[in-house]
Amino acid sequence: ITTLFGIASLFLIAIFFQSCKDVCKDVVCANCGVCIDGVCIDDCKDIVCLNGADCCMGVCICTEGYEGSDCSIESRIKFLGNWSFLNACYSTQSPSTIATSAVAVERVVISNMLGTSLGGSAYALIDGATITIPSQTIVDTDGDSWTVEGITVGNLMNNSFTINVKYTFGTNSETCLLTFTKQ
Repeated sequence: ITTLFGIASLFLIAIFFQSCKDVCKDVVCANCGVCIDGVCIDDCKDIVCLNGADCCMGVCICTEGYEGSDCSIESRIKFLGNWSFLNACYSTQSPSTIATSAVAVERVVISNMLGTSLGGSAYALIDGATITIPSQTIVDTDGDSWTVEGITVGNLMNNSFTINVKYTFGTNSETCLLTFTKQ
């Protein structure tokens, strides 16, 4: 009888340990979902994310150049339009246009980067509410080449932003604070 009791006890112990098995151990849930009792809980099943965005735990993770709850808004939209900028080096005001670039959704083109008399267009990169001007060569209205580079990042607030831009012509360089105001 003790042997029968011992076998029954081992059987009950085996059942107990079998019921403690982690049923989620090998389960991989899509969209950062969570496994509970072997079932994936997917908070993204009713979420539509646009422009190549991924959904994770019910929130769209936007690709570069897009924002909004469903990633439907181009980040650069708020920068597009007519602007004027004050060049603090010369106390001159110049009109400028920030327009889309066909190269990439996070890219814009800024006209008159050298001021009204010299023109020149430069590209800039948009990330949320910031604008960055990478180092690049632009050509003025006389056909001369200049190098322009944003030394700081501009932060858009209340339809304006400031950015320090380094201008190089030949061996001469100058860094000027530009204050852009949307018209």
